[in-house]
This record gives sequence, structure tokens and C-alpha cells, in this order.
Amino acid sequence: MCVSGVNVFTQKGIQCKGISTIIDPKDSDFKVHEKAFQLLIKGKFRIQNIISIKVKQTKKIIAPSYFFYPNTDEKEQIKQAKRHYLNYDYNED
Repeated sequence: MCVSGVNVFTQKGIQCKGISTIIDPKDSDFKVHEKAFQLLIKGKFRIQNIISIKVKQTKKIIAPSYFFYPNTDEKEQIKQAKRHYLNYDYNED
């Protein structure tokens, strides 16, 4: 299985590859794993299955703009993302 996570503001992240196992409510471990999620879901959702991933390999992810525009830095990426995603207007420049 491959799972990737990218910070939309910095446009950097990580890719994780590994072996996954589906834990369903019939498994003896289910209740133990389910407890870890209870604080997050606060009883609003029913967990039907849990996917457990044993990570074997990781790799950094970086947006192409960092390569295509060598002067790109995180601060500028964050500003651009806020403009795009949050309609945020900077009156600095």
C-alpha cells in the first residue's frame, strides 16, 4: 500500500509504502485500535474497519515548482497557497 500526505501550504510532504492489513470489528484487536480514534470522532461516526500499515519505505514529496522555479521558498509557497485556497490578500508587496 502507498499513502501520501502533502501540506497544501508548503507543498511538501511524505510518501509511505508498506504492508497493510484490514482490521474489522470481528478481529480481537479491533477494540484496542478503535480506542485510538474515539477522541477524534467523538461518537459522531461508526468505524467500520481500520487499516493498519506497517511502513517499509518513505520518500519526501516536493512540488514541481521548487524545481521549475529555483528561487521558490516555503514562505512564498505558503503565500501563494493562502491566496489560492483561502482567497487571502496580502497587502505587503
